[in-house]
Amino acid sequence: MTPTPTSPPGRPTPPEISALRLLNLSNNVFNRTFPPELSNLTNLRVLDLYNNNLIGVLPVSVAHMTNLRHLHLGGRKFS
Repeated sequence: MTPTPTSPPGRPTPPEISALRLLNLSNNVFNRTFPPELSNLTNLRVLDLYNNNLIGVLPVSVAHMTNLRHLHLGGRKFS
């Protein structure tokens, strides 16, 4: 499998991941900023990050997720 342009070096994005339409990462107690890699999942329609400790600001790159219809961010500490 060869890396795609949006993959970190040495970590190709498998087609199965790129094709995801729903990703539920709720209740994982993430303690960091919004993972910018998620913005590469442009086929996502639903992204659930409810009840995590995400901090900082929501990155502008989320606007590139043009198929996204539902973004659940409840229980976070974005400024």
